[in-house]
Amino acid sequence: MSFEKKHGDFIFNVQDHLVTCELIGPFNEEGMLAWVAEIKRVVDSLDGKRFCALVDHRQHQGVVQSALHHLQDIYSWLAQKNLVAIASLYSAQVIHHIALSCMSPIHPGHIQGFNSHQEAIAWLDAQYQAQ
Repeated sequence: MSFEKKHGDFIFNVQDHLVTCELIGPFNEEGMLAWVAEIKRVVDSLDGKRFCALVDHRQHQGVVQSALHHLQDIYSWLAQKNLVAIASLYSAQVIHHIALSCMSPIHPGHIQGFNSHQEAIAWLDAQYQAQ
């Protein structure tokens, strides 16, 4: 699939057991598919090691409804890949609750929303150490 018409940008970083992703701008379906392809590439590069994810939504401006099923699909895929926990970083807690409602059929108990980067990292480290 061509991503020429994609809207939405992302930046991934991997350090030890932590995968971070910053989402920037509004996402259309092509943007969501590009993000999903990159998530799969990054996670597959971990060679089956346990990991935590920090997703920074503070500059994210949403996603078109037609692309939401891709979000559900990737969380199901991640659940099979030694994912320990996901911390989502939001500028407003209400956005986290809206995001979770979109994933309600599949979201596991190991997803938490935070307003503070330090609190998110501390929670992820605790989850990683507990397993």
